[in-house]
Amino acid sequence: MGPPPGIMGAMDRTLVLDHRQVAELLDMPSCIEAVRDALVALSTGAAVQPLRGFMWLPDRRGLLAAMPAHLDPIGTMGSKIISVFPGNTDTPYDSHQGVVLLFETDHGRLLAILDASELTAIRTAAASAVATDLLARPDAERLAILGTGTQALTHLEAIPVVREIGEIRIWGRNPDKAAAIAEAAEGPVEAVATVEEAVADADVICTVTAATEPILEGRWVAPGAHVNLVGSAMPTAREADTDL
Repeated sequence: MGPPPGIMGAMDRTLVLDHRQVAELLDMPSCIEAVRDALVALSTGAAVQPLRGFMWLPDRRGLLAAMPAHLDPIGTMGSKIISVFPGNTDTPYDSHQGVVLLFETDHGRLLAILDASELTAIRTAAASAVATDLLARPDAERLAILGTGTQALTHLEAIPVVREIGEIRIWGRNPDKAAAIAEAAEGPVEAVATVEEAVADADVICTVTAATEPILEGRWVAPGAHVNLVGSAMPTAREADTDL
């Protein structure tokens, strides 16, 4: 017995994009503007974004999270379903893996299934860029990146979109990874040995780590610097000390 009438037609119209296709189609400047528009919609009530729900594995190695939202102006709703495994740092796998499901709100039809790894990588850095554009000094030119994972790479791409960055310093617990990122990056990127050295006189600081104890001390941060605490998204995470 086949599927009910209309089911196959609906599935035929569902767009599926893998990791590579998302990376090819979603450029950073466009994503920054899309995130800016989404934040405006959220602040005006045109978007609904409930608190995320998540479930830890019993041994706390990782979790599964669901992040639903509704954007009324374009008639869509959806959810990101993602696993978070911080221990993947030294493996071939991303620490964040999953899918984004997008539905239309007239009949609830599934429109798209998108790989979430690349989308998360680009979108997170784009949000930091929007915050930096709105809150950092207009003449900010020195950038510090703390971390050497995927988010370090996307933040290296995103922040220079909104500020004329002339100097970038990167620190990581693994000096070899920091050095490799600096060598591969375009522009003036230097790997440094300590967090204090990385953030000294920095105008913009992005912490993109899985730290559970502070790595950034307020006394090291220059007056007027803008700080994006990207890795501090859960109660168990802490990248900055109390002074900051």
